[in-house]
Amino acid sequence: MTGKLVFFLPDSKGGVETFTNNYVKSIQGMDMRVVKYKNVEGLSTRIQIQRTGHIEQVFISFSKYATPKSRLKTLLGLVGPNDILVCNDSLELELVNYYGLKNKVVFILHGDLAHYHNTLGAYRSSVDLVLCVSHGLKNKYGPLFPAIPFGVSHPFLLDLPVKPAASREKLNCIFIGKFRYLKGADLYLQTVLSYKGPMNWTVAAIAYETDQELLDKIPSGVKIYMEQPNEKILEILSDADILIFPSRTEGFGIVVLEAMSRGVVPIVLDIPIGIPDQVVHGFNGFIIKEENWEQANAYLQQLSGDRALLDRMKNNAIGFVRENFNAALTATEFITQINAAPIRPDKSFDNRVSTSSDIVPEPIYRGLKFLYNRIKYGKSG
Repeated sequence: MTGKLVFFLPDSKGGVETFTNNYVKSIQGMDMRVVKYKNVEGLSTRIQIQRTGHIEQVFISFSKYATPKSRLKTLLGLVGPNDILVCNDSLELELVNYYGLKNKVVFILHGDLAHYHNTLGAYRSSVDLVLCVSHGLKNKYGPLFPAIPFGVSHPFLLDLPVKPAASREKLNCIFIGKFRYLKGADLYLQTVLSYKGPMNWTVAAIAYETDQELLDKIPSGVKIYMEQPNEKILEILSDADILIFPSRTEGFGIVVLEAMSRGVVPIVLDIPIGIPDQVVHGFNGFIIKEENWEQANAYLQQLSGDRALLDRMKNNAIGFVRENFNAALTATEFITQINAAPIRPDKSFDNRVSTSSDIVPEPIYRGLKFLYNRIKYGKSG
């Protein structure tokens, strides 16, 4: 009996959600279950299930008073013996190791952060395939874990609108993402403060992990949109001409792809992961080394003064996305790589998670944690 393709991911906005949702919508011929989880203030864990055709979506709201073991037990109830598990975070790999699951396990490597490296290092003996969202990630992490097969599976976009070149006096230049140092917010501010010439500036910031101190330094003339729904972000992006994306670390940087699909020319930092898969310097965007970031002003002046160049690069950006990130082809390659990877004969579960809360009955654990929170924060959950 053939099982389901089961995706696990945190229930939060961002590139990971876009990656998974677009794959789920594009894969044909397989039953799928998408498990999205988050932590809530409530006293009890709640589960909602939605079914559409061959896709089942499960939304889990974990009570913050639940034991680690009860969380894993909830996830275990959603896994069949023949299911293929697609894991996007450490919680799902804890599930596999805690119960010693013999399912085929695929881990999506989304970023170049210590979190991903440590997760893969801890659970490498139970993973059958690692799919990286960029070639840079595969080149960096593949040699570190030679016992695991590595592949590449890019994010892609389902909505590829074509925006005709607009003729206007002032260009619109936008920054999208968490406004923090790792995402190059300081470099964006440097550009805004030093650029001489007409330009409309916009920031669409994700509140989560945004640095309020940097945010407070944004000049008054910059339009700021905080924590907007994805539809609104794409609407704002569609009205832009140039994307400033000086991120210092990425797994892929899907906002660059979203920008180029809408004819927005990116100016990005020269990092080895994610950016080389998307931006060809001088063709569909500009790549700058961090120590030469002041060059961004020169490129802005060039695009502002040469509208023929701007229009050409806009069209190049749109064409590049359409040619290199085809949804049907990418989804097919995704499934092909998963099906081709065998379950490892040397799979082991040496790093099973065990916590002291496992020996405490669930009702007692919840009560103790509830009282602890009341004492610590002066209020109930």
